[in-house]
Amino acid sequence: SLDELRLISGDIGPFEAGMPIWVPVWVAVTLRKRRKCTIIPPEWLCVEELKKLVIAESSSNAFGQVPRFYLEIAHMFVQYAKEDLPDSDMIRVYVQDLWDKRSAKLNSSSTKFLGQVESCHARMDNITLMEVAYIKRSLIIASREIEALNKSFHELSSQNSTDQRYVVA
Repeated sequence: SLDELRLISGDIGPFEAGMPIWVPVWVAVTLRKRRKCTIIPPEWLCVEELKKLVIAESSSNAFGQVPRFYLEIAHMFVQYAKEDLPDSDMIRVYVQDLWDKRSAKLNSSSTKFLGQVESCHARMDNITLMEVAYIKRSLIIASREIEALNKSFHELSSQNSTDQRYVVA
């Protein structure tokens, strides 16, 4: 048992042995590292649910709906609370498989987006913040390169059109 934890963001507790309590993830990890608690995984962080997510992701061209912060939470459990996670090795495999399928879709969607001539924006539903961070840098770099190529093309086009003008009387 622990008394309340007094934090800037507010008090947490009191803690009683064997009684579940909601805490921020960083508190859970800190307590787990000190072997003061076990962390109860979310319902979706099990082999059966992850298998369903992987199958759904494989069977659609669109991004499937996944739990918010699925990659970060799964990583945290595998890294710091492996003992609290039944079938942690299989869970790691399914999470990696889900990430691989989604990152392949991100790369494919990005390539299609960059290949568009008319449009300068895209809508991507059901992607996570980690996936945005994963694709953001390469999209920005590629967009700048395309912009530079378009600018050069237009400069050459306008130069060629002025070279082919003739004076007529």
